[in-house]
Amino acid sequence: MSEMNSSLYWIGALLSGVFITSVSAGGMWLLENKKPTAKTVGRDFILGGILFFILLQLVPESMITLLTGLVVMMPKMSGGGETESLVQNTIETLTVSSASALDEVEVRVGVPRF
Repeated sequence: MSEMNSSLYWIGALLSGVFITSVSAGGMWLLENKKPTAKTVGRDFILGGILFFILLQLVPESMITLLTGLVVMMPKMSGGGETESLVQNTIETLTVSSASALDEVEVRVGVPRF
């Protein structure tokens, strides 16, 4: 997980906190017909950030490598008419990510040796 930039961790936690807070506040507004308090908004924001870091531990490292490659490519997508080079970069990134994922897989066939 060291390949991923540390600012991406904090951006993910921030977005997760905002998402959980908005869902909770919307549910409170629609179901209970009352405004959420600052205490509940803060609590839900902190829980959303913590939930992001907990779920991040369950994601395999090959998926994090793939997501990092996609995040790095995002500024290139807004570039212009460079479709051919964009496709080439995407294929290279996916190939490298899938190759590293295949290196992690270890399949043993035959009688187990205890």
